[in-house]
Amino acid sequence: MRIVIGEDSALVREGLARLLIDAGHDVVARVADAEAVVRAVEEHSPDLLIADIRMPPGMVDDGARAARELLADRERPAGADHF
Repeated sequence: MRIVIGEDSALVREGLARLLIDAGHDVVARVADAEAVVRAVEEHSPDLLIADIRMPPGMVDDGARAARELLADRERPAGADHF
């Protein structure tokens, strides 16, 4: 399974990556902010995104908003500007 990890804590991010890699998964990107989450998912097209909810830059719900944006993009029909 190809996985992107979005987590601002380096210790948590790297520890989670190590556990997943040891379990046989392919961690294709490890990023520390919500904007990088979007870029990493667009670049790598992973099977799974694991994202912290509170991430930089705003430290409120940036990770959740990034995940919703990515999901909406995935559900939008090809060539459609909106739903």
